Amino acid sequence: MVDTRDLFEAIADVADYCQLRVAIPQPGKGFLVCAIFSVMGRLLLGPVGMAIGGTLGGIAAYNMTSNKFRPMGDVLMNDLTSRQRESLMQKLFKAEGGLRSREMGILLPMIMHNKRTQQTVLTIVVEFLTNELNMRVSD
Repeated sequence: MVDTRDLFEAIADVADYCQLRVAIPQPGKGFLVCAIFSVMGRLLLGPVGMAIGGTLGGIAAYNMTSNKFRPMGDVLMNDLTSRQRESLMQKLFKAEGGLRSREMGILLPMIMHNKRTQQTVLTIVVEFLTNELNMRVSD
């Protein structure tokens, strides 16, 4: 019997080999930077300073939070909850001819050695991260 962690490690290895990355959303950080700039502008220059500070804060927040990516393998291994892992596993088994979890030992070698299976698995994982978890994937 193959552990699900082994299967996720295989998928993570393939994703890292293909250099797939996931954008890391940071909405709270951007909001905080923009708010600080707006308040400082207001304190220093009054109402006009608030507008200037808000504009500068928006630009600073964009620069700080844009293009922050992590390897997909790292996200798969460390960021998914057990419920999300289970949901992804079900999607993978369904796509691979209706395999059941007890047949996981069949899927692991296929992921490691079959390019077509690797592409299918990566497509499913990208769709899952995009549709279910609202993440953006880049290669």
